[in-house]
Amino acid sequence: MMKPSIPTPSHLKPYHLCLLDQFFGLTYVPQVLFYQNNNPSKHDESQTNNGKSLVENDEIIMIITRLKESLSKTLSVFYPLVGRLTADESAIDCSDEGIAFIQARTNITLGEFLKSPNRVDELPQFIPGISTRIVSALEVVPLAIQVTVFGCGGLAVGSQYLHKIFDGASWGNFLNTWAAVANQGVDQKIVKPDFATAISLFPPCSWASKRSSKILTTRALLDGGNHEDEDDQTCVVKAFVFIPEAIAKLQAMAKSELVNNPTRIEALSAFIWKHAMAAAAAVAASSCKSNVNVIGPSVLIHSVNIRPRTNPPIPSTAIGNLIIHAYASYKELEENQPISDMDLKDLVAETRKGLSEAKDAEFLSKFKGENGAEAMRQYKQKVADISKDKNINTYKFTSWSKLDVLPNFGFIGMPVWIGFTGGKLSSLFKNLVTMIEIPASGGIEVWLILDEKEMSVLRTSEDFLVFASLTS
Repeated sequence: MMKPSIPTPSHLKPYHLCLLDQFFGLTYVPQVLFYQNNNPSKHDESQTNNGKSLVENDEIIMIITRLKESLSKTLSVFYPLVGRLTADESAIDCSDEGIAFIQARTNITLGEFLKSPNRVDELPQFIPGISTRIVSALEVVPLAIQVTVFGCGGLAVGSQYLHKIFDGASWGNFLNTWAAVANQGVDQKIVKPDFATAISLFPPCSWASKRSSKILTTRALLDGGNHEDEDDQTCVVKAFVFIPEAIAKLQAMAKSELVNNPTRIEALSAFIWKHAMAAAAAVAASSCKSNVNVIGPSVLIHSVNIRPRTNPPIPSTAIGNLIIHAYASYKELEENQPISDMDLKDLVAETRKGLSEAKDAEFLSKFKGENGAEAMRQYKQKVADISKDKNINTYKFTSWSKLDVLPNFGFIGMPVWIGFTGGKLSSLFKNLVTMIEIPASGGIEVWLILDEKEMSVLRTSEDFLVFASLTS
């Protein structure tokens, strides 16, 4: 257990969650950052057959020690992470109990791993495990870190953070603070997190805290699932790469009178939405032995970072779940109407319409202050009702493309690949889509969690593979 280097002052205890945090359950978000060895001449990959001497040499020990010491200092700045939730999940008791830190090693090289056709399926090995059998919120650990050393000296920094406390932008702040502390030490140059703004704009409400019945993690277990009900493990994770040229072509195809300048995320989201719907229709037709694929009603839900959208804008350093879920609807095609009639331009227009409302400062203003709780409850309930309707296929999108999740640890450089999760997952995470910016290339890697049969249809679709290539 990693403790903060400086105990949390008493005046900072407890840390109360803001209204937007309260609506989240106990779900964890995984991520793995892969770093290559900066001194390859010292560690010839051909000489690492057993890996032991390399993993335990002075240089590696120094790197791990530096990561741990800087992490401890960073936890003093991000003090809520080392505490524990209160029983009603409305606050964090900043008790300095610490976070889980795991050190692991593998004898294969980073190059061998990145060339593996099964690397997405192997990702859970680099993500720290979280117990899903906790019976009380008091036992929940907000963060776990795993550092894995490859046989070549490369590193994988895996993590799972509790979504109830952090959103993606908050996590980016944490990573970059950790990198800054590791490179320079704690001083005035390090931008401190803002823990006050979220709760001042969105004060908590006594009835809003979600009492969670279970712990959920999108890290698949190494045995192939993460759910007690074996019959529920029907989803798989695959990642697809969209190079900049493919994204630009989709943007051009998506232009219309309604949207003459579709963004990369809008065009890509609509394209994936279209083909995921088509895959679901194909599987449904096959199960009922029909020759006609019927696209049913569908909804796209997109997470939107509201920090730059409010008036005035919220500081980028503000910590909390400062996001709102925008949604776009698609009505089913008439029977015998070809799927080709599902136009990308129409889907982009619907996506833009949904995102525009969530990005409107006047719309967001009604959730602020003491009267914002009821408005937020109604909006959240509306989105939840859509998601729970079994007659509607719901696809949940989140984009990391504008989040600063590329920490530069100077002594190990920039990450060469960012992983999300892999393997088989519970159907609770079905139709989850995560978009991650690819370091250096400017492309986007899209991580899809779909029903196994639907994924099989999608990954063999010629129309889909014209623009996407399976990560391997």
